[in-house]
Amino acid sequence: MNGIPHISSPYSESWVYWIILLLSVLIFFNHSVRNSVAIAFRSIYSHSDRIYSNQNSNLLVKFCSWIFRIIIFALAIYVAIFETGDFSFLTYLAIVGIVSVVCLLQHALILCVGWVFVTRKQLDNGLGQLENVRNSIGVILLPILVIMVWINNPLCSWILLGVLGTIFVLLTFTKSLQLFCRNILSVFYILLYLICLEIVPMGGIMLWTQHILQWRKYKRF
Repeated sequence: MNGIPHISSPYSESWVYWIILLLSVLIFFNHSVRNSVAIAFRSIYSHSDRIYSNQNSNLLVKFCSWIFRIIIFALAIYVAIFETGDFSFLTYLAIVGIVSVVCLLQHALILCVGWVFVTRKQLDNGLGQLENVRNSIGVILLPILVIMVWINNPLCSWILLGVLGTIFVLLTFTKSLQLFCRNILSVFYILLYLICLEIVPMGGIMLWTQHILQWRKYKRF
């Protein structure tokens, strides 16, 4: 019996909804992630440079938050860049691997730069606040991701991600000014950090994802 041909897309693949369900569970039912998210939203608008140490010093909190951000960012990038072909779970895993490696390298570079230019206390404060901003953006990205999957429109997806990316950069810049700005030279260093260690890695992830999808046009993956 002839059936309706299956068109693979973010909307039609069941594994996408399982990933979204997993992300929702991480937010709403995991105690450590829920605490981290609450701290994130509270601290973004705080002018204090203190760290909410009870939660941020917990390795489980950091690990769960990191896993959440990797999973959701990789899927959002895949959905935005995907045009035609098979929306493959294996390809998604490859993108997760790329995002993980880039994020680890990014964190290592931030540590190296921090050890050179700021004190240990300032570095710890900066990393804690950066973690808060990233967690908040990750939570905001979840409903945006659901919209991206349902509308299945690359242009709209890029607009949504562009707006959220701009918010992330502005929040990171604002928080960095609060923590590290001492003179006009400090502003220059903060801008340099944003370009080299935040914007460039994002662009690199998107470029590598694009290469993977182009490669898949010629090989089954």
